[in-house]
Parts: sequence; C-alpha cells; structure tokens
Amino acid sequence: MESVTNIDECVPPEQVKEAESADSLVDEGDVLLRFSKQYCRDDVDLTPTGQIINALRSTPYCLYLHVGVELGGGRRTSIVLIGYFDGCSGASVVRALLAVQLSVDSAVGAPESDPDLLMKALTEAGLPLSNLAVFYCDAPPPQVSRRFEAQLRLFSPSLVSLCGLPGMAGRACQAGLLTSFSHVVDLVKDIHRHYSTCASINDSLKELFADVEHHNLSRPVSSQCLFFIHAVQKMAGCWTDLVEYFKLEALAVDAEHISTQRITVRLTDPKVELHFLFLAYALEPLRALQELQQYGSANVGVELQLTLVLLHSYAARVLQPAALDDFLRRRDVKLLSSEAKLLPAAEVKVGARVKNLLRATSAVDLDDEDRADFMKDARVFYQAALRSVVESVPEQLGDSALRNITLVQKDPHRVSVRRLCLCAAGGRAGLVR
Repeated sequence: MESVTNIDECVPPEQVKEAESADSLVDEGDVLLRFSKQYCRDDVDLTPTGQIINALRSTPYCLYLHVGVELGGGRRTSIVLIGYFDGCSGASVVRALLAVQLSVDSAVGAPESDPDLLMKALTEAGLPLSNLAVFYCDAPPPQVSRRFEAQLRLFSPSLVSLCGLPGMAGRACQAGLLTSFSHVVDLVKDIHRHYSTCASINDSLKELFADVEHHNLSRPVSSQCLFFIHAVQKMAGCWTDLVEYFKLEALAVDAEHISTQRITVRLTDPKVELHFLFLAYALEPLRALQELQQYGSANVGVELQLTLVLLHSYAARVLQPAALDDFLRRRDVKLLSSEAKLLPAAEVKVGARVKNLLRATSAVDLDDEDRADFMKDARVFYQAALRSVVESVPEQLGDSALRNITLVQKDPHRVSVRRLCLCAAGGRAGLVR
C-alpha cells in the first residue's frame, strides 16, 4: 500500500506525455530504459525483472497503467509500472515493468481489445495477478479504465481501484455547474467568443483569458474545468470593468450588437454577479485538485489528501454537524438527499464575500425570493459535486484510511507512524489480511 503514496518518485503526469525524439523503431527494453531514466528522479532500479516478479508472489502490489506516453516521432505507447513495499530494504519500489501497444496509442485497433492485450502482456510477464491489490490507470474517461478493471477483478476480486481519481475534479466541477449554474457556463462561453472575434478589447478582457491554451468550448466542462474555474474567478475580480466595457460595446451597431447586448444584460443582473462571487469561492478546492492532477507530481497520496480536504470542506458547508461525521465515515450519498441531515438552505456556507454582498445589497436589487433561490442553488451545487467525488473514490478507502495516508504523507520518515498507518489503511482497504 505504501507504494501508492510514493509514486511521486516519478515526474509530473503531463511530462509523461512528452518524451524526447526517438527512432521510429525501438524495442520494449529501450522504451522502458528511456522511460525510467527520463521520468524517475532517483537512480534506475536495476533489480532483474524476474527477481521482482518472484517477490510479488508473496506480497500485495500496485499496478499503474500510463496510457498514451509519447515516444517521439508521433509514436505512443502505454507503460505498465508496479509498486510494492520491499520488506528487506524497508523501502517502497516503483518500477517500469513493460510497454504495451493499445488502441489509445495509435489510430489502429479497437478499444474493446485493449483489456485482452493488457492481460496477455501481464500474463506473459508472469505477474501473479492474485496478489494485485491496487490498480491505477490515468485514462480520464472512466469507461476506459473500467474495462481494464473488470478483467483484473477476475483474478483479484478484492482489488482496490483508484481509476476514478484521474478527471475527478473535472467531473465534480461539471456536475456542480450544470446542475445549478449552467447560465454561468454559457456566459463564460459567450464572453470568450467575443474575446476571440472582436478586434478591439480592453485590458480586463485581455487579462481574463491571458495565458490560456486554445479551447474547444464545444467539449464538456469536465475536460477543461481549469479554463472555466480561472475564468469565473477572474471575472468575479474584475466585474465592474467588464460591465463598463460591454455597456460601451452594446452601443455599437454591428454584427455583434445583439450578442453584446445579451452579455451586458446578464452582467448587469445582480443575481448573476452573486453567482460568480459564490463560484469563485466554491470552485477553489476543485481548482487545487485539478491543478495537482494536471500539472503537479504524479503523487496518488497527495491526490487522496486533497480529496479528503475537498470532501470535508464541501460536506461541512451543506450538512448538519451531526450528519457530517456519519457522511465522512460511510460516504452515504443518501444523506445528501435528506432534508433532516442537510443544513437549511439559508445556513449553507457561501463564503464571506457573498455574505457581505447579501447584507449590503438592497431589496430592490435582490428580493427575498432571489436570495432564497440562490441559497438553494448553492446547496444543490455542493450536493452534486459531493456525489460526483464520492463516486470517484473507492469505498474501501474510508475517512480513516484517507487520514492515515495523509499522516504518512506529512511524516514519511517516522517508521512507527508509517507502519501503524499503513497497516490500518491497508486493513480497511482489504490489502492486509
């Protein structure tokens, strides 16, 4: 289990997609050697593969599948790594085991055949699949990972799958936004469209989309959630400037006149400003998690640590204190549908800036119905996001297990703490029998 928290021996996941140029023909051994040298921070482990396979016959281990690793020259492959705790040395080991060509790595092949290809490669390598304890695949679409997981469970029914972690923040972001605030997504898209097509824009609008990559806004929010989160947070910070800019633009008579007027009407609606201020606050934990997954080190332990923070944060904002511990311990999403367990809508945590705005805004701008509707929408946002996150985290890793993993992350050198926490976490996850 410790190897789950030590995959940070490898570099950030986005760099795993960018290898140096290579010859068009490379054998598997060369691929693995270059992968290990380029992506592993420490010296490459030279333990013979056969010796490692033998060690895994008597110890639980983790299997990591990184898909679409670029080899250069337009070639890609998928890399299988194994992680386990070496009882002799007292150290965790993460080692590249083999390369396998899947359909996601090329334009040929059918996705349905990928699980069979993976299983064939693992079987030929002699991997003892009955001892497989944890499986992690970085393919964001959950349906891709589920196909691999289903095959592996035939050999290891108690397998703990961490395949829900990649893309978790994006899915939660999409669930929350589209359930309560889809108009916010529409407004961001309209303003970005104006930014992309208008010849003259002011500094605030330039800053709004500065340093962002090209985005295809027809794609789901989940696949580009950082774009939307950054846009929402920046818009909330320069709202007055945006209003003034679009008011002036709306006076112009051109092909964009109607769409510009539509943007102006929404920007001058106090309810819309309130929604952006709330989301700038509410989306922050998701931003931190998504940035780690997208740009940070490939550290599953830290991902789980931030997931724990996210669950605690969102649950505390929407659940009664008496129901909070129960939800975190059992992660029973039914509690999120119980009025008796939820905070009254008026007591949902919405952030200091929003509370100040609600106190300062006159009833002419926001009447009692507007305020009540907003608080209900805020509660629904948290409910939808929490349900999505819970679906992504394996049920075997309950609140106590996540806390223990977090404790090991904070103090990995204290052997007594490490052993105690890992045994507790592993026992709850079914890894220690």
